[in-house]
Amino acid sequence: MNHFAEDTDEALIQKAREERQAFAVLYRRYVDRIYRYVFVRTGGEIHLAEDLTSLIFMEALEGLKQYRDQGRFAAWLFSIARRKIADHYRARRNQVPLDWIHNTSFADNNPLQMMLEAEEIRLVRQIQERLSDNERELVELRFAAGLSFEEIAQLLGRKPSAVKMSLYRLLERLREEWQFMK
Repeated sequence: MNHFAEDTDEALIQKAREERQAFAVLYRRYVDRIYRYVFVRTGGEIHLAEDLTSLIFMEALEGLKQYRDQGRFAAWLFSIARRKIADHYRARRNQVPLDWIHNTSFADNNPLQMMLEAEEIRLVRQIQERLSDNERELVELRFAAGLSFEEIAQLLGRKPSAVKMSLYRLLERLREEWQFMK
């Protein structure tokens, strides 16, 4: 067991500036959340998500000396992730997709079940297309990355209460659209 595992993020950051083992604990603490966020933002492209996740943590490690301890390590890390994803798509001159549902496979070969699932996927895609980039990102940060309202607020430069209200309003709108479309 690693002797750094129980440390806070801030304590690990201080130690990681001197010992790489401490950064490994931060990596393990955040890698799944960062990967899920990148995976969703890249449309479920596994290799791209893996590559970008690696680049994000390499930049974080390199930038650790400049990081200012403010109890917001997750927000700082996700800001690197947002920038790396944007840079990737800017370089490709491509849009950031939220089309991960495209990779869904059907559980069985029952034709009726397949037809129903295909219809639900079509409805989800229609709803996704109506989301603005900001709305997509809000959903992805909360549900794919698993960030708290406070972390999202820090990342987006908003108040936690405003983030929470925006998300709840968006989810309510999506529920209504889903019911209307079914």
